[in-house]
Amino acid sequence: GILGWPGVGWGQWYETDTLECPPAVDLCATDAAIWPILSSISPRTSDWSGGTLLTLTGLHLDTLKPPFTLSFGLPDGSDVTAGAVTRLNDTHATALMPIFKGLTYYARADVMLSDSLGRTAYMLAALRVTPSPIEYALTASLLLALILLSAWLVPAYLRDDFTDEIRGRGRRRGEAASAAALSTANTVLV
Repeated sequence: GILGWPGVGWGQWYETDTLECPPAVDLCATDAAIWPILSSISPRTSDWSGGTLLTLTGLHLDTLKPPFTLSFGLPDGSDVTAGAVTRLNDTHATALMPIFKGLTYYARADVMLSDSLGRTAYMLAALRVTPSPIEYALTASLLLALILLSAWLVPAYLRDDFTDEIRGRGRRRGEAASAAALSTANTVLV
């Protein structure tokens, strides 16, 4: 079927579930040839504490209009924004890695470099962020404590419940035997 782009034109759906989009100039009043593109980030791994100088490599970075925003999207949906983004030339920019407060897991962050016009160059899962050792250890120790507690409580509950059930059956049998003996004694006396 045909899909309409309001006020812009039309796109065509193909059987492979792909969409032929209108030219970028129709959507954003910007030629696609000057749209910024990120191709790599160095270093590819950083720790949670920040402060590392990141180097971004790409194409058409000179077309970005200041101010620049470099943000990192985490799998939990949160974003962290870097400070001091500097465009060096049309292929390189630098920024200081932000602090990832409260990060308790190893994460792959999406990297997004945006300008004042909203144009964004991005790389998905491009940066690996290691968590704070203290918060990671705290999370791991809490998880271990829960596992050990459940390993102790569940068998204790099952053991106590099973023991009570055996005792309960024993009492019932004992009560039945006492009632039968009493009934026999009453019959003999009568």
